[in-house]
Amino acid sequence: MSAVKKYFSDIYNSMATVLVGMATTGRTAFRKPVTLEYPDVRWELPERYRGILHNRIEDCIGCLACARACPVNCIHIDIVKRGKEEYGVTSDGTKITQWIPRFDIDMSLCMVCGLCTEPCPTECLTMTKEYELAVHDKHDMYLEFALDRDKVMAEKAEAEKKAAKEKAAREKAEKEAAAKKAAAEAEAAGKEGAEPEKPAADAEADGKPGSEEKKPDAS
Repeated sequence: MSAVKKYFSDIYNSMATVLVGMATTGRTAFRKPVTLEYPDVRWELPERYRGILHNRIEDCIGCLACARACPVNCIHIDIVKRGKEEYGVTSDGTKITQWIPRFDIDMSLCMVCGLCTEPCPTECLTMTKEYELAVHDKHDMYLEFALDRDKVMAEKAEAEKKAAKEKAAREKAEKEAAAKKAAAEAEAAGKEGAEPEKPAADAEADGKPGSEEKKPDAS
């Protein structure tokens, strides 16, 4: 290709590129603006949009299924066994057998995958349509859902459990001490009741003939 042909080819390609760009601009130049005046106006989100997690703690049974399903370990749960007289019931009739003094979600780690909501048997853990996670303090992204009632009852249950263990240990120690004392007393009584053994020399002397004392002669 000669230099002249290359020169005019470059001009043509440049003009064509500019015209394609201007055509795109021209198609949108007279359209109605679609910019939303956020936050006063917001997009309508899809029905199954995955946003910030929320736990309806009143229906949570403390099964830990969500914590096990979380791939980034951002869900932290503590549970304490309830007494039979303290069992509760969820809104769908599921029995609640655990106190839940801690149910926290660290949204700074959450990848918003929704895997934690799938295994929930009572469907109390859901993903909302809230998506605003801009905060001044990172700690504000740490969500706590536990009820104060559960915290108090869990502390009470733990205290009772600790007291029962201490009592059992104390009773066991007292029984062992009493058994040792009884064994020592029985051993001492056995030693006191036993006859003293004769020396070996005396025992041999008793066994020889003629060892008896001679009686005085009558004459």
